[in-house]
Amino acid sequence: ARLVVESKSFDYGVVCGSEHQLVVDATVREPFLAALQTCGAAVLTPEEVSRFTERAFDPNTRHLRRGFVGQSAEHIARATGVEKRDPPVRLLVAPVSLDAIEGPYGREKLAPVLSLFTLDGEEEGLAACKKLLDNEGLGHTAIIHTRSPKLVERFGSEISASRVLVNAG
Repeated sequence: ARLVVESKSFDYGVVCGSEHQLVVDATVREPFLAALQTCGAAVLTPEEVSRFTERAFDPNTRHLRRGFVGQSAEHIARATGVEKRDPPVRLLVAPVSLDAIEGPYGREKLAPVLSLFTLDGEEEGLAACKKLLDNEGLGHTAIIHTRSPKLVERFGSEISASRVLVNAG
C-alpha cells in the first residue's frame, strides 16, 4: 500500500508508467484498503464514486478531464465532491465493479487517482490485468505486488508488457 501511494502520488500521478488500476484478490482486499488509508489514500464510498465519475471524467473521451491531469488529490477531491479526510489525501482510490473495465476506470489516469477491481484468485486476476492492458497500455508497463515467486514468473510470462515491475512503484 505504501509503495502504491508513493508511486501514484509522486508528481501528482503524471508518470505514465505508474499504477492506473489496482487488481486485488478478495482475500486481501480489506486489509489492503485499510493500509492504503493509513498511507494517505482516500478510498471512496459508493456514493463518492458516483459523484466522482460524473465530475471527473469526460463522457466523450472516457478519460480524466484535462483540468484534473497533474493536480493534487486534495484539489480533485474538492472539485468532485469527495468528503474531506484527515490527514490530507495523497491519492484517491475508487473501488468499482469489474464491468467498469470498459469505461474510464479501465484507462490511464494521469493524476493521483486509481480504480480498484476486486477479483477471486489468480485466474480472474490475470484475466483482468490482460483486459486492462488491452484497453490502453499494451506493451508498456505492468506492476505486480506479491510474495509469491511463482506468481511473479507467471505474471511476467503471460502479461504483454515490455516492463514488469515487481514489488516496486
